[in-house]
Amino acid sequence: MSQAPAAQQLASGSEKRRGSFRQPAALYLVSTFELAERFSYFGMLAILIYYMYFPADKGGLGLEQADAAALVGAYSGAIYLAMVLGGWVADRIFGTANTLAIGAGIVLAGHITLAFVPGFSGLLVGMLLIAVGSGCTKATTASLVGSFYAPGDAQRIVGFTIFYLSLNLGALTGGIATGFLQQSFGFHAGFGAAAVGMLIGLLIYIPARSKLPAASRIVPNPATPSALLRCGGIVAVLTIALWSGFSLGILHLGDASTIVAVVALVSAGIYFTLMGRSKVVTATEFQSVVRYTPIFVASVMQVMLWMQLYTVVAVHAEARTDRSFFGFDLPPSTAIASGGLFAIILTPIVNALWTKLGTRQPSIAVKYAISLLTLGLCFITLSVSSLVPGSLIPISLLLGVIGVFYLADLIASPAGLSYATATAPKAFRSQMVALHSMSYAVGAALSGIFAQFYNPTGDASAYFLMAAIVSAATAGVLMLVRRIVRDGTSLDAAIPA
Repeated sequence: MSQAPAAQQLASGSEKRRGSFRQPAALYLVSTFELAERFSYFGMLAILIYYMYFPADKGGLGLEQADAAALVGAYSGAIYLAMVLGGWVADRIFGTANTLAIGAGIVLAGHITLAFVPGFSGLLVGMLLIAVGSGCTKATTASLVGSFYAPGDAQRIVGFTIFYLSLNLGALTGGIATGFLQQSFGFHAGFGAAAVGMLIGLLIYIPARSKLPAASRIVPNPATPSALLRCGGIVAVLTIALWSGFSLGILHLGDASTIVAVVALVSAGIYFTLMGRSKVVTATEFQSVVRYTPIFVASVMQVMLWMQLYTVVAVHAEARTDRSFFGFDLPPSTAIASGGLFAIILTPIVNALWTKLGTRQPSIAVKYAISLLTLGLCFITLSVSSLVPGSLIPISLLLGVIGVFYLADLIASPAGLSYATATAPKAFRSQMVALHSMSYAVGAALSGIFAQFYNPTGDASAYFLMAAIVSAATAGVLMLVRRIVRDGTSLDAAIPA
């Protein structure tokens, strides 16, 4: 089918939806799959750090908390690195729809490994599989949703809202389910629930793939045999180098986050260099890319601080929190998973605020500054409440802090991605999204490095104070350079300069 008839078909379907407020059936398929996939991912993530550092008599592996934090940071960063590979596989080998199914199958294999293979080897293999598979699913689901709508379709924002709500509903229910099962039956039961969630998603998705647009099954730019060989060689060399480094004792668990951060930074540098040297990028376009750089750094810092939620704050919830909640002992993983509920509640409020402000809403740099200051407020609250060594903070305070964490993320993260696409050179729009994802990879990896300084039995207050200072300092620098970010960029009205 040629592109013109396909576009006309999309436009015709869009008109019908605008009249009836109905969404394409494929949206509900992908949204249901995303709910199941996020159930499995966040369900596993909610109990992952506890599995790493809990002693053997509590079902854990007994790792040092610093090493556990480094591994969680490295794992989270590796997922965003794998998104680049997932996007390449979708565009060059299997197509979007098939890459999504393959990625989900790899994720399922990872969860099964965690559920049934005990010990450190099961942990590493399971995390590696889930990271690679999640890179494939994250790189394809959002692009699939976007393909359901013609340009300018008024129902597009409604479709993405449904998709986002399903994502957060999965995150909420996954964390609650695995936390309960972990407390009642052990960690492997919790990982098993994550596997069941992913299996349900696959069983729903695979038989119904025919509802997806035909273009999702087409490989837009098939890879040549030499390109496949080159990509496979790079992956093999990196795998062998890392395995040898850890086997020979040259590298240690605490180095995992540093390795991911370095690889992500090098990848980001390559993207910047490619755009700077490309003959199809005009001088004006590259100036916009240069002015995006402070937002890249701001995103790195914001993600680094926000990801403390799944490292330091998760440990604090277990070790330094009175979790009595209306007569129940709330599992720490459930407290962390409550963020999904806050996201569902806060998303329409934040969207309504930006809509009401219109062109008067803050610039992208100011949004990141506000987000960082909001995170700083969270860390100040945790610092003050932890002044007395060994004291416990009330669960209600922790839940409030988690809610504000999610508010901070909603203020900046969606705007950051929009800004990255708006400043992208015409020939590098997809690569610009990949570049922005590198900021998440670096930030998540740095969160693991930063978290190694936390000690729940020591002066936790000083750690949170340090995090608050970093938040405030980064916000201050952003305010100083906000005119550099604003001037000379060509943005649409939805992203005020």
